[in-house]
Amino acid sequence: MTFLYIIVDLVIIFNFINGFHDSANSTATVVSTKVLSPFSTVLLVTTFNFIVFVVFPLRVAKTMGIRFIILTLVQYLVRNHRSFNVSFH
Repeated sequence: MTFLYIIVDLVIIFNFINGFHDSANSTATVVSTKVLSPFSTVLLVTTFNFIVFVVFPLRVAKTMGIRFIILTLVQYLVRNHRSFNVSFH
């Protein structure tokens, strides 16, 4: 059971950090196409990342947790040690 909690925690941390990867990819695209200099690109990216964090603090995560994840189902499955497969068609 502890292993499951560790895995869930790692997935949540990875998804949170994934936003940093998105900004790194956009930065690399702008610099490699020479649209902006590396300094101005990093300055803009850090400025807008800070603004977004201040203006929209974790709203997407909160929306996903409230509207799309059926928490009672997850709690039931974890408590009863049920394994299940999810297939996407």
